[in-house]
Amino acid sequence: MRKTILYLLLLALIAGAAYYFVFYKPDGAFPKSEADFGVKDTAAIGKLFLSTPAGENILLERSDSGWVLNKKYKALQSTIDIVMEVLHKQEAKYPAPEAAHNNIIKSLAGDGVKVEVYNRAGDKIKVFYVGGEAHESSGSYMLLEGAP
Repeated sequence: MRKTILYLLLLALIAGAAYYFVFYKPDGAFPKSEADFGVKDTAAIGKLFLSTPAGENILLERSDSGWVLNKKYKALQSTIDIVMEVLHKQEAKYPAPEAAHNNIIKSLAGDGVKVEVYNRAGDKIKVFYVGGEAHESSGSYMLLEGAP
């Protein structure tokens, strides 16, 4: 009986430690002003504008009949749903390594996609840049406009 209680306590301790290491996200890992990529209320989005340094642009605008691509084509609702889900769920996992910071910034400036998110009134909600894959395909490098 005594061994059983000891094993249960040990199991509870291991489970608690596993939960802590898997799910705990400490506040202050890096400033929210540098990591707030998600859009909380995607229903408020009225327009998305994406542009590359090569001059390629995509404009998605909400209309009464659905979303319109480049003022010309009706966008597929299933694709728009995926885009909105990504905008809502995207979050920063960790800051870029300091040793790679300058190279990442150069890469974002040369190859990154600028994403501008506007509300239905036409006001900018958020602007950020999306670059290439992070180490081992664990995500993408991103930078909020105005972040240091």
